[in-house]
Amino acid sequence: MDRGGAVTLRVTAQSLPFMGETMRNANRSSRSRLQFDFSPEACERLDELVNVLDASSRAEVVRRALRLLAVAVEAERAGARVSVESPDGDVQRLVIV
Repeated sequence: MDRGGAVTLRVTAQSLPFMGETMRNANRSSRSRLQFDFSPEACERLDELVNVLDASSRAEVVRRALRLLAVAVEAERAGARVSVESPDGDVQRLVIV
């Protein structure tokens, strides 16, 4: 799928050794059912992400977001800097609060 010059970030346990256990545990088959209340705006954004990511469901988007946040938090805890680089090379550091 053409994403208009967007860059795909692929994170694996091998590329971030300190995240190995977290990434492995994210794919376990046992699951818990949770329920969240979202504002109409957040639901709209979630639905946009389902379409943009070609995700199978809203839950899949939330699971992906949780894994991405876990990677970012663990990277910062390990002393790494999390950043986003635009196609023109501009780098912006993300600060995880």
